Amino acid sequence: EIEHMPTEKASLLSSGKISIKNKSQKELKQEYSQCVSGIAFFLAGTFYNISPKITNIIVSGYTQRLNKLNGKAEDQYIYSIKFTREIFSSLNIKAINSLEAFGNFENNLNVSTNFEFKTVNPL
Repeated sequence: EIEHMPTEKASLLSSGKISIKNKSQKELKQEYSQCVSGIAFFLAGTFYNISPKITNIIVSGYTQRLNKLNGKAEDQYIYSIKFTREIFSSLNIKAINSLEAFGNFENNLNVSTNFEFKTVNPL
């Protein structure tokens, strides 16, 4: 959950001291988006390593959000992606932006320019 992401960042000043500042909401959401989308690629890679016979993998990520109608927490999907081995194996995983790389595959993803994930239906 985004609540578990670090809210502060540190930088080294020219004086040699460390400056600690709060991250902006956009920075937090951007880091969260990279974290949760990166998990999908990690899982797909792990599953492809199980067997060369696996050709397609669907990974769907969800979070728990408060339902405004009943006030209860419920699982809401924020992405669903269908990985194909052929495309996955052609990627330079170390150099991709995991969120942008979702575009290489069939997916259900609705994320704003401010990195806010909207609810989607899983594939």
